[in-house]
Amino acid sequence: MAVSRGGIFMNYDERALKAFINSNSFPWYANTFEDFSQNNGNYPIWKWSWWAFFGGVWFLFYRKLYLEGFSFWIFGIILTYFFGPVIMIPLMICVGGFAPWILYKRYLKIKREVEYTTSDNKERLFLMEDLGGYNKYVIPILIMILVFTLLV
Repeated sequence: MAVSRGGIFMNYDERALKAFINSNSFPWYANTFEDFSQNNGNYPIWKWSWWAFFGGVWFLFYRKLYLEGFSFWIFGIILTYFFGPVIMIPLMICVGGFAPWILYKRYLKIKREVEYTTSDNKERLFLMEDLGGYNKYVIPILIMILVFTLLV
């Protein structure tokens, strides 16, 4: 997938990815997803994301990866119970390195489902943006939690 970086001459795949990502970070995701497409997304590839590293499960929730976010959250609680809070550092590193690949797998799944559902490209792009993108409520909720935690 050659990436034109979001101009008017984008092909359908580029427009679908841009609709799915729905953020100013499109060039980074386009390059990252192009790297992942080299092995058809079959094998996890380490691609660093500072947002995923510092955001952790919040990054996953932000990107609508709810099941994965809850899984990492529960896994983190269990590991912290047995090994203490220091275990969160390796978990943060894992999320920082593998979350983009997890998002790529979700992109492929949604794209496949959308293309199966309709043949109209405009409707496909609308669905890609609706099903992909990000959850606009995650960051305000995170800020409220952080402020509440600091005040208590």
